[in-house]
Amino acid sequence: DKDLELDFEIIDIKPGDMFLLCSDGLTSMVSDEDILHIIIKKKKDLQKAVEELIRVAKQAGGKDNITAILAEV
Repeated sequence: DKDLELDFEIIDIKPGDMFLLCSDGLTSMVSDEDILHIIIKKKKDLQKAVEELIRVAKQAGGKDNITAILAEV
C-alpha cells in the first residue's frame, strides 16, 4: 500500500528481555495485565506461555484470528 505508515521505536535490549509479537485477536480478548501475568507465570517455557495466551483468548470468545510469537533475548 502506498499509504502504509509504520510505527517504530529504537530501544536498548539486554539478555532476558522478552518480546511478544501478536495479532489483535489476542490483545482484543486478553488484557495487557493478564498477558503479562501469563508470560511471567510461564516464562521458563515460552511455548507453554503462548499456548496459554491463545487458550485464554479463545476462552474469552476468540472473535478473530489469534497469532502470537514470544521470544527472549
